[in-house]
Amino acid sequence: TQRSYRWVEPQTCNAKISGSVRLPKDGPLVECLPCNPGMHKLNASHCGFCKPNQFADPLGTCHNCPASTSPNYHIDYRYWDVMPPDMITRCLLTGMDICTKTAGWIPSGDHLRTVFGLSDHSDFLVLQLKVAGFPGQPGTVGGKPIALSTVTFDMEIKCLTACQLMFMSNATGGSTVIQSWYETSPRKLYSHDIFTNESLALSWVFQPDEFGFGSADNETRTLRMNNFVKIYSIAVTKTTQGAATLCQSCPEGKTRDGCIPCPDGHYMDPESQSCEPCPFGTILPSSNSWGKDSCKPCGPGLHPEAGRSCRSDCHFMDHLGRDFDFTELDNVVSVTGSRLFTASGTQYYHSFNISLCNSGNKALPLCVNNITSQSVIQNQLKSLSSMVCRSTLIPQGDPEKPVVSTQPVSIGGHLTKIVTNISLHGLYMEEGFNFHDTEKNIHFYYDSSSSTSACPKGRTTIISLRCDATQTSTGIIDLPPKCTDGTCHGCTFHFLWRTIHACPRCRREDYKIVKGECVHGEQLIHYFPPEDCLQLPEEAFLPMTQKCTVLPFVVVVAIPISVVVGIVLMFLLIYCWSRNKKLEYKYMKLVATSGGNEGELPAADTCGMEDDEEDVHYQSQRATATFFDKIKNKFFVGTFKDDENPFVAVRMSEKMSLT
Repeated sequence: TQRSYRWVEPQTCNAKISGSVRLPKDGPLVECLPCNPGMHKLNASHCGFCKPNQFADPLGTCHNCPASTSPNYHIDYRYWDVMPPDMITRCLLTGMDICTKTAGWIPSGDHLRTVFGLSDHSDFLVLQLKVAGFPGQPGTVGGKPIALSTVTFDMEIKCLTACQLMFMSNATGGSTVIQSWYETSPRKLYSHDIFTNESLALSWVFQPDEFGFGSADNETRTLRMNNFVKIYSIAVTKTTQGAATLCQSCPEGKTRDGCIPCPDGHYMDPESQSCEPCPFGTILPSSNSWGKDSCKPCGPGLHPEAGRSCRSDCHFMDHLGRDFDFTELDNVVSVTGSRLFTASGTQYYHSFNISLCNSGNKALPLCVNNITSQSVIQNQLKSLSSMVCRSTLIPQGDPEKPVVSTQPVSIGGHLTKIVTNISLHGLYMEEGFNFHDTEKNIHFYYDSSSSTSACPKGRTTIISLRCDATQTSTGIIDLPPKCTDGTCHGCTFHFLWRTIHACPRCRREDYKIVKGECVHGEQLIHYFPPEDCLQLPEEAFLPMTQKCTVLPFVVVVAIPISVVVGIVLMFLLIYCWSRNKKLEYKYMKLVATSGGNEGELPAADTCGMEDDEEDVHYQSQRATATFFDKIKNKFFVGTFKDDENPFVAVRMSEKMSLT
């Protein structure tokens, strides 16, 4: 190959005049650059893809893939001798001018760059890459769509005058601007995830002037011609056709389009070379993803559905075990912002269409564009479906004419989580909402994957549900008092939904129990629900009867205990009284027989028996009397018969001092 030079068209100078600049001679022949990875030389001039089921080695030689394997198709353009396959370039007009032959994207060895002619100040230079498709099935993880592929390009922008570069995609059905640049930008990488498995066209559109309204003086024209965009590389991963540098295993077999992907909820295990189920609570749409890390968990409040997406059935249980049922709110509802006016006084306002859970097979909210005029490049979508979308409405002067709807945009494409017991005190206070007890609200979070220059991470919508027992039907959706258009920042939208359906279901332990009066051994039990929960069916809490007593339970228990204690005390009293009575009897007997002074005992007549006395034996009591004998003796002291009296009066002959 060699470098050659041509005059910029239209040629406005005379090269034959003396002193004119001459065209440089063609450069020397140099060896062509190598083929891009995964491609091979078709002939001495350009490169191409290998045949189906083949891959190219680093030397550019094609080889067949072994059995049960398939090429890992992708696109990796980094050498620009000629325009690669599946890429086209064209020039589009916005006015009456025509594109010069010079205008376009020119392969320049290690980069691809834009070139303009002198009159190309309002033209759009379009570079388009067509991709046949992507393996796998679309799905969501944690409410966010799963990227089936990623496009990455290395670019540089130089703008001496106003300019604009747009990166566009038709993945949603129309030409959508994904990212825009309006000024000089140093060389950098930019990546964008692709969520569809269908064929699409990726476009890079560059305009050297700001919509063609720049001045036409020679100096400005010269500067404008020096505006350029350079693209050094473009890479697209996981395609169904394209280049291939190796072959990958196909555990489920393969078809003409490549490996048969694993079923939903399964990943490819590198060790066993087979499809294995994802861990519990994680999902993975049908794909050829390797490793357990490919399985992603669902967000809080969401559950896996068929292993491919995370959804909500409009039921939620909080950390206290309370159950919430939002099924009555799962319909498309609309909210309008405050009225706004343009500089000319034209009235317009924003309308928001919301689907809280989108459970079952219900249709998503639809935002439309009913403007009939056509635009060339920045085509607005005719309609857009999203869980939360916004459109701009313009009332007509004639009330019989329909309202004009335009600029549909998704501000919440996927439900990412449902949480409670978190404090959004700062957000509520900034927006003017009542920020007391925000921890009791239920918050639905939605994310939109489409990013803008102002919102590089996309837009987020928060719908906060607040229990309000005074609201009937579905309740009222409030916009922030201080930001009546739904957002205070442009990237985060917030709505407060006050409804009785945001109250938890009452549990049996939440009911207040009131016992009625005890009548004829029965009493009624009444249940009264609290005010901050939804009542259970009335038949579950009809008044009940139960057995009862007139006396309180404590009294009923205390009576037998008191009787037992009283009996024991009575026996102790009788026992003590009988012992005292016996001692008193002995003492009185001694006093009665002493006949002397107080404190003296009678003296014994003799220390032994006389010779003529008979030995008298008294029947002694048993040493171990039975318990009943002892009781009998205690109660019948002093009632003995003459022959049973154990006490014997002895007559003393003389007194003996006790001391």
